[in-house]
Amino acid sequence: MVHCLSAPLNTSDLWGRSFGVVGEERAFDYIVCGGGNAGLTIASRLSEKPTISVAVVEAGGFYELDNGYYSEIPGCCRKYCTPVLVGGNIIDPQPLVDWGVVIEPQKHLNNQSFRYPAGKTLGGGSARNFTSYLRPTKGAFDKWAAEVRDDSYQFREFTRYFRKTISFTSPPESRLAKDHYDEDAFWKAGGPVKVSFPQYRQPLTDKIPDALQKAGLSALRGLSSGKLIGFGQSPFTVDPSTGTRSSSESSFLQTALGRENLTVYIKTTAEKIVFDGKKATGVNVETGGLRYTLKAKNEVIVSSGAFRSPHLLLLSGVGPKNDLEKLGIEVLADRPGVGQNYHDHMAAETIYPVDCYTLSALQDSASMEEATKQFINTRDGPLTGIGVDILAFEKIPPHHRTKLFPEAENDLATTYPSDWPEIEIIPLSFTNLPTPEPEKQHYMSLMFVNQAPLSRGTITLKSASPSDPPVVDPNYFSHPTDKELMIAAFRRVREIASHMDFINGVEFSPGASVQTDNDEHIMEFLKAAGVPFFHAAGTCKMGKRDDPMAVVDSTARLIGVEGVRVVDASAFPFCLPGHPQSVVYALAEKIAEDILSMLKNRERLLHIR
Repeated sequence: MVHCLSAPLNTSDLWGRSFGVVGEERAFDYIVCGGGNAGLTIASRLSEKPTISVAVVEAGGFYELDNGYYSEIPGCCRKYCTPVLVGGNIIDPQPLVDWGVVIEPQKHLNNQSFRYPAGKTLGGGSARNFTSYLRPTKGAFDKWAAEVRDDSYQFREFTRYFRKTISFTSPPESRLAKDHYDEDAFWKAGGPVKVSFPQYRQPLTDKIPDALQKAGLSALRGLSSGKLIGFGQSPFTVDPSTGTRSSSESSFLQTALGRENLTVYIKTTAEKIVFDGKKATGVNVETGGLRYTLKAKNEVIVSSGAFRSPHLLLLSGVGPKNDLEKLGIEVLADRPGVGQNYHDHMAAETIYPVDCYTLSALQDSASMEEATKQFINTRDGPLTGIGVDILAFEKIPPHHRTKLFPEAENDLATTYPSDWPEIEIIPLSFTNLPTPEPEKQHYMSLMFVNQAPLSRGTITLKSASPSDPPVVDPNYFSHPTDKELMIAAFRRVREIASHMDFINGVEFSPGASVQTDNDEHIMEFLKAAGVPFFHAAGTCKMGKRDDPMAVVDSTARLIGVEGVRVVDASAFPFCLPGHPQSVVYALAEKIAEDILSMLKNRERLLHIR
């Protein structure tokens, strides 16, 4: 439900005042470029202070209007989050809610190119993702704190921002016993984002734990207490009262709409940050072909995501000097790290027929129509979840680890902390490939994900024109250790599958043609079947101010200029283990608190004077 359109009006409520007038040049204390996870969080928190004026500039609109129910029903996320090859039998991206990103042909993946879902809508990634809510490891945050020289990023300190973001609803005992989730991790949680467990329990969920334990994995009491190695049930950002997706738009924005000091510009693109010398003074924006300038009295906050945030900085003259000069862009600050350090997870899957119901049946249009009606009428059934209940993480076990090259072993040991998982294994109650007769035979996938990537990609400019999209190159498999790790992960998945007595027949994909003991066979399969996992991060990396590759400092301030911060996954120093949604929200909470604290101190000093 879109608050601004459906809320009853009274004599003092004009919802139109919440939205910017196209072409009208105005000034605000803070301009937030991007209305995604981070952008709406930080805009909402800043606008809680009535004396601060905030504008949000978002290229999309409301997904509830632009994408029907597909963005609201959790189980429909597969419609637009499935990795798809360009040139294959694919569904084009929905242009009203997606940027239509096409990554560069991946030379280590048989020169394949992929569409990479990226939210162009209020809510951003939180309106487009698989809704899993989990947190990285304690060691990952210790590494973050050390790299940016700021102890406030240690897990014990950062946890309060996780709690500040969300409200947690525990499931009934009949649905999930308390020893199966870490309720203590959500203690004193009181934010607007709803976190809960789906009403529908996948039949696979009762079968998977036994197989994982037989394969040597240990059960965890949830996935939000700073430990990931093992397996556990993940909650999701779903509102239990409605069964619908809880995004930054349906939570933070809907809470803030109506405040006189918050203005939202929809269908409006930030094209360039305007500077007076080294100080940011505003943003050039475009709406429907009309260009105008919004002025920023205090700061411009860039929250446009791992692709669009570096793109905006580069267009504004902040980035590698040589690259900008080649395109005729005036260099404001030579920051070689902008658009570099691109971390991402990649994945592949094996597919099996099974003896119980799975969401693979929804490939059949009649079954999908029935499940959709069930959700709409009763808020129950398979579409209340995304088809995943259990997530598993581990280091490569010793009996597979012996096959790693010594160089790969050294790379992993020196790059990542001891509690950092190297692979994620996801039992999916659906497949990303069409399967035969889905109404008769059910299938599951075992997706395996490289959680410790060493390959690094880039975000660069195609031209100096804001209308040209950024050039996105994840550069998957460019580091040999990633190949070693995924070969070992494939073997591990096959081993885990051998413990699944509910598999009902032979492996559907890749099948017997790929032999477990043949590295070349496995690698050829991975080069053909490897796909993005949509966790892009690090392209405006946070670091120490004396680090030449750092783009922002530990308070997210852009190094080399004044009055700009970058707050989203691009500011991560690296791609964290797990799934990034929780961290993007928490980082925005932290930086909003930093800004408000700075303003409070400034006011105190002025009062003393």
